[in-house]
Amino acid sequence: MILAADIGGTKIAAARITGDGDLDGAVLTTPTPADQGPQAILAALVGLLEQLGGTDVIGVESPPPESSTPRPAPSPPRPPACVAGPVRRSLRS
Repeated sequence: MILAADIGGTKIAAARITGDGDLDGAVLTTPTPADQGPQAILAALVGLLEQLGGTDVIGVESPPPESSTPRPAPSPPRPPACVAGPVRRSLRS
């Protein structure tokens, strides 16, 4: 079983995925607390993953971090750049 998560600018989604790539149950979501900083985003992610149960494999996807480069509109907000580094460390504990 694989846990898959998507950290988006407006919501975080997570689900259990079978080895064949099929959903195993519901997709859980929670708003992305981007305005509360990276630790709040990681806590929200970990909270969803804990609800799904244990696994040996976790896949996390997120958009590229914010930058000063203009983006075409409409474009959803992006999580702060500082989230990317601590994700692996936070999920290992």
